[in-house]
Amino acid sequence: EDGPIAHARRIPHGTSAMVRLLATTDLHMHLTSFDYCAGRPNPSVGLTRTASLIAEARAEIAGRGGLSVLLDNGDSMQGTPLGELARAQPDRPHPLMRAFAHLHYDALGLGNHDFDYGLNTLDAALYQAPCPVVCSNVHRLGPKAPGFQPYAILDRIIMTASGEWPLRIGILSFLPPQTARWNAHLLHGQAEIGDILDSARSLLPLLKRAGCDLVVALAHTGLAEAAARPGMENATIPLAALDGIDAVIAGHTHLRLPGADHAGLPHVDAGAGTVYGKPVVLAGAAGSHLGIADLFLTATPEGRWRVRRSSTALRPIARRGPEGKTHPLAEEDPGLVELLARDHRDTLE
Repeated sequence: EDGPIAHARRIPHGTSAMVRLLATTDLHMHLTSFDYCAGRPNPSVGLTRTASLIAEARAEIAGRGGLSVLLDNGDSMQGTPLGELARAQPDRPHPLMRAFAHLHYDALGLGNHDFDYGLNTLDAALYQAPCPVVCSNVHRLGPKAPGFQPYAILDRIIMTASGEWPLRIGILSFLPPQTARWNAHLLHGQAEIGDILDSARSLLPLLKRAGCDLVVALAHTGLAEAAARPGMENATIPLAALDGIDAVIAGHTHLRLPGADHAGLPHVDAGAGTVYGKPVVLAGAAGSHLGIADLFLTATPEGRWRVRRSSTALRPIARRGPEGKTHPLAEEDPGLVELLARDHRDTLE
């Protein structure tokens, strides 16, 4: 009671603040802007380029007195020869976790492909994570402590015209329950995967009791049908409908939101990037886009934060010209390139 939650109750009514959620998803170990199978650079992929967009977006919000929170939505560990090399060298620091540390991620979610190498390999990498790793609907069987947790609570300080005030952010993370079948040879008897919506309903009251001002769902699941049913693979639309969830970072399908990919879906404003009026972003794959959700907060008469309005955007790292050639829109971050130089050389070898 004498911590940040008690203090938050005294925020003056009407105080305004801004939080920017920055999101990557489905990186699939495209840490460098290089196609290892083709043996040539590829400016349309790579966290080294997304990193430059992250720095720009952070500087923008800092200049406006806002707070930025950087999140990854899973399927980050598997997908390129760089990932295979990291798997084969478990005693070396994992390049993905070093990259996440370099960029100061605030929380990580997991996707179905993060389980493709088995739980021991996953745990070994996640124990090196620089921030909380969340997976809300995977339940480990047996005594071994997992490298992830069912939820995370981030306590942050946010600047306002009336001074600095605390903000408590709850993080949930979900992946398709079909992962248990897709990776049955690795997960049978070691983990169970629950329904996305049931898992969310069970945890949201806990985050409310913990005094979370915002709840963000890292949803490694796409947008499809609107009606809730058990065992949905792509459950973003009914997930966004749940009371208590303020924003959703979607993934899994490698599509984009906001944008025309989801035009015409029920309860979805594809142009605005909202589902049931809540901000939802889906940032492609392989680092192709940075997802941005700006949340404009105001303090209620009770002195608690609530989302007054929001806006979303995707920023691409490259564009394809009319001649079919890919043109970079973001330079590679020199610090991250240097950090990954040895891993890149070893992968080429």
